[in-house]
Amino acid sequence: MSGLRPLNLLILDDDYARLHGGLSVAVSAAALGRPVHVFFQGLAVRALVSDRLWPEDSAARDKGVAAIKDLFVQAAELGIALTACETGLHLASLTANVLPPGVETGGLIGFLSGAGDGDLLTI
Repeated sequence: MSGLRPLNLLILDDDYARLHGGLSVAVSAAALGRPVHVFFQGLAVRALVSDRLWPEDSAARDKGVAAIKDLFVQAAELGIALTACETGLHLASLTANVLPPGVETGGLIGFLSGAGDGDLLTI
């Protein structure tokens, strides 16, 4: 444990700006040594689909900004825990086999109970 308070992010939507902001916060906090856990609630699980294309990524890269796909790679490299909401998978008619390697499935109660006294940020 790093001695720093864990950061627990609850992503509520797969909107590009919200997702980019949330992943940027997660990656930055992890780079500073904080343990980070990101929970994709409800239909936000659609952001985790392995082959999803983000049209905005091209413009972001052109401006020297990390794209969504880059942020997911950085999250994996930094050991950020990513969890897809099981209810969200059902709502989106998705199954766990569309999730990238390393993404777990779980419920909101498990996420919140695991958050302990860490910071909780909703995006």
